[in-house]
Amino acid sequence: MNNLSKKKIINNFKRQVGHELFRQRQKTNLSLSELSQATNIEMRQLDDMEIGRCLKLSTLLRLAVFYDKNIKLFYE
Repeated sequence: MNNLSKKKIINNFKRQVGHELFRQRQKTNLSLSELSQATNIEMRQLDDMEIGRCLKLSTLLRLAVFYDKNIKLFYE
């Protein structure tokens, strides 16, 4: 697998996780500001994650706990 393929896989993963984070936030009827206050995560970081620009595992874990969700260990 070349670097371009790896980059595409990583970017696709980030977008899918971001979409799920956005969906969860919408499901709970929270604005980014409200979620930021509830989780003590910067609004900019939450926005970056939702659009697939950034994905920090530690922040993802905090959000999973907040939403009471599990994180699967492997991506297929």
